[in-house]
Amino acid sequence: MKWVKEITRSLNKGSGERAEKTDFLKKQISSDELSAKKEQLSEALQGTQIFLAKHGDKMTNEEKNEMENHIKSLQECSKLLSNEGLIQLEEERNIEDENMDAKVA
Repeated sequence: MKWVKEITRSLNKGSGERAEKTDFLKKQISSDELSAKKEQLSEALQGTQIFLAKHGDKMTNEEKNEMENHIKSLQECSKLLSNEGLIQLEEERNIEDENMDAKVA
């Protein structure tokens, strides 16, 4: 889950690092890889939320805040991956449309 740590690290550096985060996500990855990463992220998010729900009462405020921040980072990563998937899908459709136009002409 190195890629989650890289995205989380980018998010924690602040808005000045948005371009770096965007460049990282804009690397072409296959739809299968994107789906697999979304699934891994979803599982990590769900596991973290369950852990916090079960053990939150035994944690210090600092630990609880850290877990909540981790959850927020995972949610942001999920949004970014979803947006990247939509962008990639749109690009693929545009290429298909161009290919169809070229065949018709």
